Amino acid sequence: MKKKFLVFLLVFLLCSSICIVPASAMVMADSNFTYEVSFSNNEAVITKCLTNESSITVPSHFMDYKITGIKSYAFENNQNLTSIALPMTIQSVDSYAFRNCKSLRYITIPESVTKLGEGVCSGCSSLEKAYVQTALNKLPDFSFYGCESLEYVQLNNKISTIGKNAFSGCSSLQSIDLAQVTSIERVAFYQSGLKSFDIIEGTTSVYDYTFAECQNLERVNIPQSVSIIDPTAFQNDSNLTLGVFLNSYAQQYAVDNQIPYVIIGGVKLGDVTGDDDVNVSDVTFVQRYIAELEDLENAFLDAADINGDGDVNISDATAIQMYLAEYEVPYPIGEVIA
Repeated sequence: MKKKFLVFLLVFLLCSSICIVPASAMVMADSNFTYEVSFSNNEAVITKCLTNESSITVPSHFMDYKITGIKSYAFENNQNLTSIALPMTIQSVDSYAFRNCKSLRYITIPESVTKLGEGVCSGCSSLEKAYVQTALNKLPDFSFYGCESLEYVQLNNKISTIGKNAFSGCSSLQSIDLAQVTSIERVAFYQSGLKSFDIIEGTTSVYDYTFAECQNLERVNIPQSVSIIDPTAFQNDSNLTLGVFLNSYAQQYAVDNQIPYVIIGGVKLGDVTGDDDVNVSDVTFVQRYIAELEDLENAFLDAADINGDGDVNISDATAIQMYLAEYEVPYPIGEVIA
């Protein structure tokens, strides 16, 4: 009997202790959303969208609780949503929060957001415009993956890295301003609609499939800082011409991979060796080209055609010799050509 009493007392005390500990969070709801409410922080995060409204303005507060976040998958597969406005109280938008919202056309991620998960708008096939004002350093992986209608993206100028697959499949995206971005991760623009792109100085690598299968891509300018380009970076870009600096890694990459290229800033007429000077080596090179012992391509072929008649022959070599001997010649030898 005494033993049973002690067991009963122990259970009673245990239950009593559990009951008097206040819950720190709980799930609550209104007609629009379900929330996870934190009593200790006086905050709430949206966990699920309940409304069928096409245009949604997320409130800054639920009851007396400040709304600070949107949980993963909260709006996933919402087929009615066309636009959404987020308040400045939002600090986090978790992974895939708006995934596969097929009717969503416009979205703005406010500057108050300090945490942005991957794939936030992936699969939003009707999304046309996106404004990412968050002060993060990286646009997360898969952010706009498969957003085939996306035409315009505005990124905060603090973003310096574009994550993996961020714009993969964005076939309507013809241009984007990434003047501050020095790191673009693999497959970032795979099958996108880009027509041209300037990789900025300071970038060191162009990774696998970054610009692959971009049928509209006509021009990519590559700075001298790039020292690694994956063989698949521009795979099946049939209309592509690379803009490269003279004697750069990118120029050699273009030659090795048989990609048409132009020299950024042009070369000097007569400078067929590419050493930024017209000298006797250029005469020798032209003579060897005529004898079919050397090859000349692109801008260097133009640089060798001194008289501009479309044919590189002994008269062009002679014109360079006369220029070096300081005879007057009727050609702008030594000047930069387009």
